Amino acid sequence: MKEDNKWLRLAIFLSGSLLCYILLQIPLFKIKYELDVPELLMGFITLFIAIYIAQSIQSDVNKKQTVHSTLYSKFEKNWILFNSFSESLRNVNSIDLEQISKFFKQSEIEIQLMRKYFMIYGVNILEMQKLENELSSLECILENLPITQNVIHLKQNDFEIADSLSKIDLIYTEMLKEIYSS
Repeated sequence: MKEDNKWLRLAIFLSGSLLCYILLQIPLFKIKYELDVPELLMGFITLFIAIYIAQSIQSDVNKKQTVHSTLYSKFEKNWILFNSFSESLRNVNSIDLEQISKFFKQSEIEIQLMRKYFMIYGVNILEMQKLENELSSLECILENLPITQNVIHLKQNDFEIADSLSKIDLIYTEMLKEIYSS
């Protein structure tokens, strides 16, 4: 079987060699051995313009990728913080007052940092203002609930809390759209 394989390979090689020899006998291109200076200059100018355009497009793409990755990393950190807090509010009947105050302090710091980045990169901060307002309203709702021994009981305003959390989640979605549209 190996011997058949050798003969087949030899036949393919010889037929390929014969085909190449025949094709080389046919003149397909005529090569001019003289220089045409205006065409040469136009070719170089075109080449330099193409390189400049490619570099400017690539730098613009790199800048946008940097903006997106920076904004998205700051946004994602804040969104993860909110989602973990939101889950803890939805799954329990009472929550420690310290946990709530820790979330709002941390969230405020992250939002201020995100606001700076949004302003640096020229992204619309309207959704950021909506987020701050909605977080303030959630904080007011939570502060008005009954507190016993540094524990807030959530059952009383369960619907209001869920509504506020869903509004905040929608605002985060709009902020994500804003990041990707910039």
